[in-house]
Amino acid sequence: VPVYDSVRWGGDETWLMREFGNQAAHGVMSYPEAFGSAARTDGVLAGSMWVNALIYGVPGKIFFPTHDLVAIGRTVTALLGAILIWSLFFVLKRLGVRPVIAACAVALMTISQGFALATHCARYDLLTGLALLWYVYFLARAGVMRRAGGEGATGHAFILGFAAVALLIFSRHM
Repeated sequence: VPVYDSVRWGGDETWLMREFGNQAAHGVMSYPEAFGSAARTDGVLAGSMWVNALIYGVPGKIFFPTHDLVAIGRTVTALLGAILIWSLFFVLKRLGVRPVIAACAVALMTISQGFALATHCARYDLLTGLALLWYVYFLARAGVMRRAGGEGATGHAFILGFAAVALLIFSRHM
């Protein structure tokens, strides 16, 4: 897993937790000890960090300094990993995949090195995976509804377009 002393590796966790905490507390995405520096923003269309600030920054503000900031972030990510595992199994079963095959798909995901690294960091990459999984499920279900004579094409196109734009607005990794 990544080195706990986050200064020594490229996916620095401490600065992310500090920036998310600062945004949750003050509404500004910046490293709190970088006095005089400009607030870091990519604008609304390039990615909003508010969801990440709420998910990571609020627990960081609540439990720090009695608990280690990186451990708090890694705990949040571990919970997101558990939700992703459950979501993948749930989505596959709802789409008609047999439980044994769905369990094998979950097992393949969880034994991958990428999943192990992603679930052991205080980073929001699993949140992107969750958003993509549920969006693909939504698209799959919408296609099934349309074939079954569900809602009309105009409403259908609007919902799909709105969801696509929302994903672009709220995740910088999309």
